[in-house]
Amino acid sequence: MGLIYNAEGEAALAEKSFKRAISSDSDYTRARVYYGAFLYGQGRMEEAVGQFRLASRDTEYKDRGSVFFNLGMTQERLQDVEGATASYRRAVELTRGDARSLLALSRVLAEQGDFNAASRYYSRLSMMMQKNDRLRHSPESLLTGIRIAHHLNNRNQEASLALQLKNNYPESVEYQQYKALMSNGE
Repeated sequence: MGLIYNAEGEAALAEKSFKRAISSDSDYTRARVYYGAFLYGQGRMEEAVGQFRLASRDTEYKDRGSVFFNLGMTQERLQDVEGATASYRRAVELTRGDARSLLALSRVLAEQGDFNAASRYYSRLSMMMQKNDRLRHSPESLLTGIRIAHHLNNRNQEASLALQLKNNYPESVEYQQYKALMSNGE
């Protein structure tokens, strides 16, 4: 019911419903995940982290990798880059390299300056994209690849990704960031 109330814009009723579900069964992991997502959407990051952490302890939960991904996103919003990195690594391990987890991990590692590790995960993402026609680059994945290639002096890859970003997403925030990076000589 919490999901329905939330979709209907009834935040107070949604929260009450999530809390009721958890209090009636503290091991109800799916309720914790949904409640964590609700809290994230409400901007209540500290509380969301708590729910995602509790949910991540359920080793029997079939979508545990997604819980770690959500935990990582929330930790990033709280500026806990080390925690986010650890959560994204765990998500990659549990999902056997889900595309969004690989991208998130590549991005945070690049932001931390660990370009060699970022490159390894980004290469896995690129190989997945080559094998699966449904997976396509997003502006975020292209900018992440550009940053990695730039710092590793892989000019061919950098130019290829930059051209894709310019041609496919010329109005994106990431393309504007790319242009700013290049004008600053980064």
